[in-house]
Amino acid sequence: MFDYPGVIHVHSTYSDGSACYKGIARAAAKAGVKFLIINDHDTLGGLHNEGECYIEGVLMLIGAEISPPANHFICCDVGILPDNKLPPQEYIRDVYDQGGLVF
Repeated sequence: MFDYPGVIHVHSTYSDGSACYKGIARAAAKAGVKFLIINDHDTLGGLHNEGECYIEGVLMLIGAEISPPANHFICCDVGILPDNKLPPQEYIRDVYDQGGLVF
């Protein structure tokens, strides 16, 4: 069997996290993590500025956390982030229409 430990919910300095991508990757590699998904609040800035890539041997994937006043939704594989002011069903539909995943 293959073992690929990963983390699916990490914030960077693009929102309210305390580390940049290189710092996150360095800590992840030290912990034995092979992949992680960055889900900054209401921004795909990291996707557009950094891109998905390997850093320090860690696969860095980029999604976002849609953060309306109530409930938060993680979405992956989108190019345009839905407005967090929409009713939840509308931004969930928007993510699905882009072929993305939301949970």
